[in-house]
Amino acid sequence: MRSGGPLLCLAASVLLATDAMAADQPELDCDAPAPQVQTPVTRADLNLLIGWIALKTEYDLTSVYRNPPEIVFCDVGDVVDYEAEGLLVDELLSATYDLSRRRITLVQPWTAEDPYDLSVLLHEVIHAVQLDNRDWPCIGAPEWEAYNLQALWLAEHGVLPVFDWDFVFTLSQCPPDASD
Repeated sequence: MRSGGPLLCLAASVLLATDAMAADQPELDCDAPAPQVQTPVTRADLNLLIGWIALKTEYDLTSVYRNPPEIVFCDVGDVVDYEAEGLLVDELLSATYDLSRRRITLVQPWTAEDPYDLSVLLHEVIHAVQLDNRDWPCIGAPEWEAYNLQALWLAEHGVLPVFDWDFVFTLSQCPPDASD
């Protein structure tokens, strides 16, 4: 099973595809599913996750329920659009949430039948909900809550969450000048 989240991976691996990397790695369009077969994300899957978030948080989920983020699939090695930059998808990355496009990108293989994979989608839907409901002082600030909710969901589904909590805590801390 993969572990880690989008920002965790961003901090731990290559953040952006540089011009040199872009020359070596063609940018792929992830608007269409990659040719590899994956389980599609159904509206029922999303409703299950949104309902769970509603039970566990105080957030207003109306906008995410009525207009859920777009969900696309990519493969390790792809370069995907992420917040107006190119992001090289490495083997540690499970998914991303791009706020500017309201797009969740799930890294293949992914299946809704696997509780861990479903928790990866949950983590990204949590980000959509978090960012729809409030402003955060820095990009990493929502991670602590998202990982804790993901861990709770996994535990409720009989899966032991294996996250590097020290790293997640560090990742979720804003630099001193973040609120400026």
